[in-house]
Amino acid sequence: MKRWSVLFLSLCLVFLSLGAACAETLTVGGNHDIGDQLRVSVDDFGNLYADLWQEYPGVPGNSEFLQQYFSNFRSYLFLDYGTASQDVYTNGSFQQESHALAGDDTVESVFSLGETGVEITQKISYETGKLYYRKEWQVTNNGSRAYSNLRFLHGGDTYFSYYDSSEGHWDPTLRMVFLTNNANQVAGIMGMYGALSSPADHYYESGYSSNWSYMSSGQLPDTVLGTYHDAGYSLQWNHDSLEPGETWTIVAFEKWTEAGDLQVFAPADQECQAGETLYYDFVIQNYYSSNMEVSLDLVSEHDWDVSFDIYLPEGDFVSSATGTAALPVGGSLVVNAQVTVPAVVAGGTEDDLTLTATAVASPDITNSDSVTSVVLALGDDDDDDDGWYPEGKGSGCNMGLFSPGLLLLLAPILFMKKNG
Repeated sequence: MKRWSVLFLSLCLVFLSLGAACAETLTVGGNHDIGDQLRVSVDDFGNLYADLWQEYPGVPGNSEFLQQYFSNFRSYLFLDYGTASQDVYTNGSFQQESHALAGDDTVESVFSLGETGVEITQKISYETGKLYYRKEWQVTNNGSRAYSNLRFLHGGDTYFSYYDSSEGHWDPTLRMVFLTNNANQVAGIMGMYGALSSPADHYYESGYSSNWSYMSSGQLPDTVLGTYHDAGYSLQWNHDSLEPGETWTIVAFEKWTEAGDLQVFAPADQECQAGETLYYDFVIQNYYSSNMEVSLDLVSEHDWDVSFDIYLPEGDFVSSATGTAALPVGGSLVVNAQVTVPAVVAGGTEDDLTLTATAVASPDITNSDSVTSVVLALGDDDDDDDGWYPEGKGSGCNMGLFSPGLLLLLAPILFMKKNG
């Protein structure tokens, strides 16, 4: 059982009561009236909080935004990992330089890391109607020395579908760590994976305290716990070196799917130029109690040309001429979907490519998932994901120095004997 100490709660209350001028938690999403499925918040330290619009467990017909993290999700950055000069920073040690909304759908925060000269720009974005949100970190070396063997880890203690117990999984096709729970009665999965431009190097899923320990160690062991437990998960990205003036960009997505014994997992979004053909690997998973044959339907939002091929986990090709495939109990298959962008299409156009899988013998067993293709304006660079959401500027605030008055306020708490 998780217990909060009296000391920790007291410290939180004191900090909250101070009402510092720049203390602000910023939110994107959260308006279900216009179709938002998620509400994502970012506090001054860059910690993340995610809430999913779902039916309250045990109360049919009562839906609201319910928390998906037990506390928050945070990041760790290691510089010169494994050497005598190793430095590690996490959200509590990030020094905030700015924190503001960039348009209506992105929270942009900038942090410096002491005297290292390294700066982290974090961009958290959510687009109305989606069951996922985008996380981006730009690690820039503004200093005069190079750093080697960098590690960036992100994750936390989960509370998937408002439950504190889940089963862990890893999908090697999407390189996604994900959770299932409650026999899929409330939601399908909750998962996190890197973008095509920045796939994760390592992953971990297990008990929440073990997850925190591995994150703080700087090396995830690439394992999951496939039984019900108080779950946490995380991803890790490695970078050989960061020279002065260089920026290392990491993009990840965290997603949820609808409830169901048949699950469809879409990959990360892509940017493209007009006239390109894009390739996406969808994964279909059978959580039902028996084998099933599924029919597949692939649709482009703007009726662009589409096709798909089917591959079994062993890599064997299955003809898609019939649009059906066999799925054993607990089995999965990969659907390689292709969509061709017209030669003439306006920059900024977004197209949702949706794959629907339906059990042939029981059409009520069905599910779908979508991926978004974003057409860049002529001349834009699609080597990374920087243009996926509109950028914006906003006035943030700088964190002030530690106040002597704050020390006086904290003194009674700091000297208080901890109970328990």
